[in-house]
Amino acid sequence: MAHFFFVLILSLSALRRWSFMGLAVNEFEGTTFSCEDFEEGDGCITSGEEVLRNLSFNNGSTQKACLGLLALIAGFHVLAYTVLRVNKRKYQTYDKIA
Repeated sequence: MAHFFFVLILSLSALRRWSFMGLAVNEFEGTTFSCEDFEEGDGCITSGEEVLRNLSFNNGSTQKACLGLLALIAGFHVLAYTVLRVNKRKYQTYDKIA
């Protein structure tokens, strides 16, 4: 069970996955292709939705990709801030000289 959870977290946090999904959905959604140069049985793809289905982005959207990227950026900033706060320099305090 822990292995599945680790793989799920890694797949959701992949920056390249969200970026590529946004680009692919933006490029192929609503696109049609012609199969004039292909022979019968070559497996011609005629729509952008088929391309997205082959890439497993059939229920993806550019809004979903942007939200995923924004969540990753926010998470990285929070992580960096936390690490910097924990590892900040600690100075010795001095008493006031009278």
